[in-house]
Amino acid sequence: MLAPYALLPLLAELGWPCTLPLLSLPLAIKLIRRFHREAPGPVFNNILAATAGLQLVFALLLTLSFTI
Repeated sequence: MLAPYALLPLLAELGWPCTLPLLSLPLAIKLIRRFHREAPGPVFNNILAATAGLQLVFALLLTLSFTI
């Protein structure tokens, strides 16, 4: 889940202003903590849906940073 954030510096080396997606990092950390805290079961479906939302937010912020 943190791999996209770790790869952002590679885009910065290419000259892209890509710090905007870092705004979604607190949400990613919150989801990771929630995943480790919850017992396996149906609650993981909610975490999966929230992860999809995180991916959408990250992609929108990355797209916005490319257009700036």
